[in-house]
Amino acid sequence: MTTRLCLVLLLLPRLLHSAELTFSWEFPRAYDPHPDRFVLTSTGSGGTPGTLHEHAVPWHPASACASLPEPGPDIFCARLPCPDAGLYVFWLAAEWGEKTSAKTNLLTCQIRAGDPTCQCTEVDQVIKDMTTAAQAAILASPSPLLASLPTPPSVPTPSAALSEILGQSAPT
Repeated sequence: MTTRLCLVLLLLPRLLHSAELTFSWEFPRAYDPHPDRFVLTSTGSGGTPGTLHEHAVPWHPASACASLPEPGPDIFCARLPCPDAGLYVFWLAAEWGEKTSAKTNLLTCQIRAGDPTCQCTEVDQVIKDMTTAAQAAILASPSPLLASLPTPPSVPTPSAALSEILGQSAPT
């Protein structure tokens, strides 16, 4: 009995950290002939950078995606194991035998280290967050360089400078 309890406790952390990425996209199910499968391809900075990973997603009924927040009759989905932390690009293509559709950029995102939910934050949002944080840091700490600069000398108005050159008094 003690041995079984130890095995359950050792397996529990793996179950808790087995997050996955869920993708969904729209494709008309009435399209004839429908593709044999979709190919979800990814590459990123995590794992082995620059390596292409292809995931075949067979044609499946709409009911396979019923658990999604926004299911629909023309929605397809795929669930992939969570990759290592890094920046990723995912794209999708449909395949009919030997023919393949153009690739569609499905998502460009960042997966942060230590995130047990495998949240894939779109790059646009990551850049906005980084920019906001950088601006806040700049505004919060005055630059010692700017504080040490002397006050610039005053520059005479153009008409006064011209009058001095011509030897005339400046108009008032």
